[in-house]
Amino acid sequence: MSMSSHAAEPWQSGPGVLASAWRYRWWVLLATVAAGVLGFVVSSLQPTTYEATARLFLTDPRQAAVFGTQQAVDPERYIPQQTERVTSGPVLERISQLLSADLSPEGVDRQLTVDGDIELDLIEITAASQDPEVAAELANTAARAYTEVAQETRLASAREAAAALDEAAGDLDDQIAAVQAEDLDEDAAADQLEVLIRQRVDLTSRAQQQLVEARVFGSGVDFLEAATAPRSPARPAPKRDAVLAAVLGAALAAALAYRRAGRMTTVERRTQPADILGAPLLGVLPIYRDSRGAGLDERLSLDAEAQESYEFLLSSIEYELAPLHATSLLITSAEPGQGKTEVALQLSVTALLQGRRTLLIDGDLRVRSVTHLMDADGGPGLVDLAVSSPRQYRSYVQTRPILGGEAELPVLPAGSTADEGAGSLRQPGVRRGLKVIAEELDLVIIDSAPLLATADTTTLSSGVDAMLLVVRAGTKISDLQSLRERLSFVGCPVLGYVFITGDASDVGYAFGYGSYRYRHARTVKSEVVGMPESRAQSHVAEWLREEPTVPSGPPARPPLARRPESPDAPERADVDDDAPAEPESGTEGTGPSVTG
Repeated sequence: MSMSSHAAEPWQSGPGVLASAWRYRWWVLLATVAAGVLGFVVSSLQPTTYEATARLFLTDPRQAAVFGTQQAVDPERYIPQQTERVTSGPVLERISQLLSADLSPEGVDRQLTVDGDIELDLIEITAASQDPEVAAELANTAARAYTEVAQETRLASAREAAAALDEAAGDLDDQIAAVQAEDLDEDAAADQLEVLIRQRVDLTSRAQQQLVEARVFGSGVDFLEAATAPRSPARPAPKRDAVLAAVLGAALAAALAYRRAGRMTTVERRTQPADILGAPLLGVLPIYRDSRGAGLDERLSLDAEAQESYEFLLSSIEYELAPLHATSLLITSAEPGQGKTEVALQLSVTALLQGRRTLLIDGDLRVRSVTHLMDADGGPGLVDLAVSSPRQYRSYVQTRPILGGEAELPVLPAGSTADEGAGSLRQPGVRRGLKVIAEELDLVIIDSAPLLATADTTTLSSGVDAMLLVVRAGTKISDLQSLRERLSFVGCPVLGYVFITGDASDVGYAFGYGSYRYRHARTVKSEVVGMPESRAQSHVAEWLREEPTVPSGPPARPPLARRPESPDAPERADVDDDAPAEPESGTEGTGPSVTG
């Protein structure tokens, strides 16, 4: 299956908010709980505070007239103005004077909160104190002080207006007297006196009106709802504050999770590489501990779940290889430490135990992990095919007993001149040799170098049928992007990728795997040791001795021994031998499975 190009890049946009929060659900849950606990503790440490509120329903200024005169006042400006006047200097001074306690105007201001409602012509004066009775007294005193100051202010203004009107009326009295003293026509004098007297009456009426309206509507308060002592404190409210803090913490954690998931710096889900690489997922395998220093048999003794994982992976690979009529598979990764060597080794053994004529080739010329594992350093191998006959590879193949000596694993080492690297791999003899090997065998697995680390893999890919990528959880997205670009230069189709993960929920059989366990739960002693003759060993020996021919069909596959499982076998790492060791505290796979 070849790489496909995508017009859109779905992996760039990342998951949604809910999907991101679910991906990092444990961090979101931890942040929510921590924020709630912190909010509860901080709230509990606050001093106890009681709040009492007095409500002042103000008179509509457009209707504040006894004699029907309208005032040109905008309520939307009037209410905010009166709200500010509650905390003005004269009102605060009056509150301080009226209170029995010794409280300065500045102290009064710190304990008062005033809000206005334009729709209801309402002012709410809220007082806070550690004593509920004091809070109610302060709120009511503030309302009283505001009412008194407003009343006095307007009454003083009305008196000043009345005094001015009285003065104007006195001037009119003088004019009336002057008209009466003049020798004027009786009709003309009567007209002037009528006008002056009318003006005099109007001024007197207006002066009286000002005083009356000041006394009736001077405070501007239509109704006062006095404050009562509260029964419960307004603060602290630990439960309420804990809930609010938890909601805020959850929202903040979800936002951070969304940002992190949107950036997608590393691979965390098994389906992510498919969107980036344009290749299908062929299998999911578990992470194991470090296997360096372990013997070959110790590395190959897998638990039942891991064995099943590799068998499913092998089935997926054979299914994808069949339409291509292909038998050679190159296994690589983006960077070292992804697990390609372990995958190549375990796949080879799995295929061998299932009766496939299989050959494992060490194509990683720089590290040569498989060659070191087989103790085949210095001998001829892959690169020596450049100067030898293609069918001479048989003499280069080395076998090592596995599974208690009851089977043999055939391996073609890197070669005696492996240090020459890609230069030797470019020789036509190497490609011809790989072609002959692929024609004679059922499955050829090549452990190659990381694709981004060296040009050897790109060169070697021109001589194989297909490529399998190994992607480990935690791989950088940028590495997969670079890998995708490099894959455009390889000389073979990409079959798919295998995902290495430590998340048990991602690889486990969730549907009663135990009912299938019996067919793998056998020790090496009861399964392999004691067989009259090693079928696997004789099978490999016959293949190496037989005349090289191109098979016309699939060869007969004799029944072979199964890979043993030891309950006490230590777990291994599916990392390359040259990779850093997996920390001992790392997650172990508990139930691996593979999806094709």
